[in-house]
Amino acid sequence: MTFLPRTLAAVILACGAVAPAVQSQDVSIKNEEPVVFQDVLTKQPLKFNLKPEQEITEAVRKFHSTAKNPYVGDSAAISDGKEIFNSICSSCHGEQGKGGMGPSLVDDTWTHEGLETDKGMFEIIYGGGVGAMQAFGRRYDQDQILRVMAYIRQLRGN
Repeated sequence: MTFLPRTLAAVILACGAVAPAVQSQDVSIKNEEPVVFQDVLTKQPLKFNLKPEQEITEAVRKFHSTAKNPYVGDSAAISDGKEIFNSICSSCHGEQGKGGMGPSLVDDTWTHEGLETDKGMFEIIYGGGVGAMQAFGRRYDQDQILRVMAYIRQLRGN
């Protein structure tokens, strides 16, 4: 009879020694903060209302988890972004992004805090901002916005 309690005690101690390592792994995973995109005016989380035909691409998934635009430096995405920029953004920001009715996007006179980051730029383009900057998330999908952002980064030289 004395063998069983000792064996049981050894198993309990062994499990107890393993449990903290497992728990510490779980804690590190749970501590990862999700990226929260905010409306620049209200500071509330942006609502992503997708159209039925809208696809969430791998680039969008990656962007939502890292807040880094995976299209930066991608020549095909930049070319697509230039086309989109010329069709919707250039009327306010000029053909080379140097400004017009809207501010310049290529110099250091950004008008909104946070535009230096991909996350901040996305929040402005998707959700809109102050003045005449309207929300383009209702008209263009997130992948297209990421492509435009890559083009703007290329114009700025980053």
